[in-house]
Amino acid sequence: MLKINYNPCSKKYTEWLSQFTPEQQAKINALGDSVKVPRLIKLKRNREPVEVKVGDIFLVSNREGLYFYGKVIQRVNEKHPKYNWSESCFVAFIFKCTTKEKNLNNYLPNYDDCVCGPTLFDSCYWKKGYFEIITNFPLTKEEKNMDIGFFEGNSRNGGFFRDAQGKELSHFPKYYESIGFITDWGISMDLSTAYITNPSLLGE
Repeated sequence: MLKINYNPCSKKYTEWLSQFTPEQQAKINALGDSVKVPRLIKLKRNREPVEVKVGDIFLVSNREGLYFYGKVIQRVNEKHPKYNWSESCFVAFIFKCTTKEKNLNNYLPNYDDCVCGPTLFDSCYWKKGYFEIITNFPLTKEEKNMDIGFFEGNSRNGGFFRDAQGKELSHFPKYYESIGFITDWGISMDLSTAYITNPSLLGE
């Protein structure tokens, strides 16, 4: 196990935020007021159970007629004692590419500059229709071997990383976020933040 004496997720966020203009930073910080963050939109009514699979490409939105792409990379081992919060959850990324049509024409994934990811998503987002699966692409060799970790700890005491199966890591992963599920408000906040930092995503 590699012990980290600080919170790398907080540090990464602070460094990320510092690259934007004061005006952009003010708009991002204002999103902390939940009233200003729109709700996620239900994209599909699922009358039948939804089976989520690794490789699924999905859409998510908090603006009518405009969708972000995402992809499922791993399934979490729900039987591990550290991950017993839900029957199933998945590791996925949401990318900085949008579309006005429910197709793959604008699908340009970049794992080094994402809206959200790697993130633990509860399967309820697919079941409730907030994430709409449009196709499935088998993982590439690079996707299968992605170095992903989830930080467990805090800024005061530090902590360590686990992989998606709950195993403690002995190295600092390339792709990482905090351990735990993201909320629907958190997802929508990330989408709204992307619009502030990348106005071209609005497709106007």
